[in-house]
Formats: sequence, C-alpha cells, structure tokens
Amino acid sequence: GILKISPEDRRKVVAVALGAGIGTIFKSPIAGALLSAELLYERDFEYEVIFPSLIASAVGYMIFGLAVGYGPIFGIYIYTFSVYQVPYFLLLGLICGVFAILYVKSMLGFEGVFGRLRLPLAVRAAIGGLAVGTIGVMFPEIISVGYGWMNLIMLDKTDELLGLGLSPLLILILLPFLKILATSLTIGSGGSGGEFAPGIMIGGLVGAAFGVILNLFSGNSYSLVPYAVIGMAALFGAAANAPIAVMIMAIEMGGSI
Repeated sequence: GILKISPEDRRKVVAVALGAGIGTIFKSPIAGALLSAELLYERDFEYEVIFPSLIASAVGYMIFGLAVGYGPIFGIYIYTFSVYQVPYFLLLGLICGVFAILYVKSMLGFEGVFGRLRLPLAVRAAIGGLAVGTIGVMFPEIISVGYGWMNLIMLDKTDELLGLGLSPLLILILLPFLKILATSLTIGSGGSGGEFAPGIMIGGLVGAAFGVILNLFSGNSYSLVPYAVIGMAALFGAAANAPIAVMIMAIEMGGSI
C-alpha cells in the first residue's frame, strides 16, 4: 500500500479504527479503546492497540462533541448501590445471556432464510423493510436507535410508551423481542443497519422490563437505571464476546464515568 506497512500493522490499524469509530459514535472513548483490543479475539486482548486506540477514540470524541455536544447519550443518572440488589443483578445476567443467544441466533436465522430466497437483493431488502415498517407502525419504539425511548424508560416514564395502546408493562415486555425481530429482518434481508446500537437498546429494554417486574412483585421502588445499564452491558457484552469493553461502554453512555 501507499504507507508500506506490514500485514501485522495493518491489522492493528483496523482494530484501532474500529475502536475509535465506536468510541466516538457512542460517546464512550474509553470503551472504544478496550473494544479495539477485545472484539477481534475470543479469549485474549491485543494489548498493543489499547494506547493508540485510546488516543484515536479521544480525538474522535472531541471532534464529534464539537458538533453534537459532549453529554452522555443517556444523560447523567444518580444511583445509590444496595448490596441487597446483587442477587437480582445475578438473575438479570442469566436472563440477558439467554436473550444474547436469541439475538445472535435470530440474526443468523433470518440471514439464512433470506439467503435461500431466489430473489434480487433489492427485492429481499424491500420485503425486510416492509416487515420492519409494519412492526414500526404498531410499535414505533423499535424504529431507529431508540435512545429517546430508552431515556424515557430510564426516567420511569413507561406510561409514554405507545405500542398499540397496550399497557406499558406489556409493551415493555414485548419490545426486546420486537427489536430483535426488527433488527434480524433488517440485517437478514440485506438492509442497511448495524448490530451495536440495537444490541445496546435490547439489553436496556430487557433490564428495564426486569426492573419493572421486580418492583411490581417485590413491592420495592428501585430505580430502573441500574437494571437498564446492566442489561446493556450483560446482553451485548455476551453477544459481541466483549464483556469488559461493553460494560465500560454502558457505564459511559449512562454518564457514570
């Protein structure tokens, strides 16, 4: 190439660029640096890319912040930890692990279904888009990245959910499944879409739904914020095989770093 760098260095540059891009878009430069070292490996870190990725993520974040602001995506939340909630967090982790499997299996399954269709790519994408649009008309919360809806949910404003006029609790329970379905239809049909933002939102929805159900049956009034943030980290950290980086990312997105 023009820069005349070795294959090993090219691989590291790709990892740094990946981490910097994600760290910038999600306003989580520390997580971006760790993600570049963790995402491409099953059981190890590429330690040599952490420092250059941290620099690249920080620079990208500063430039991005000039245009859109430096505040965390989900705002800044105050939360007081209670040791009595630890068993609930453990249970939430198990549930998020199951949803992570469902998320990955669903995307792979729909890719296989659309791949077997003897139709042009544009037609397959149109079918997927029509299906997602139909779901979106009934449940607008699944359209786009959905961060606005997540902010409302984390502020305990679940009564503002719209889906088909159903009860807020039922909508909240349905949303993780519907978001998985919509994401799988989009990606499987060849449409334009990513896996990071939907994965983060699905985890937040699972965590928030868990928190609402827990408060309902236990009579407590715990904030939904920690359950949503832990859901984000647990579900997508498992699905992406990058638990440490995604854990930091969820915390940064919630304004706690």
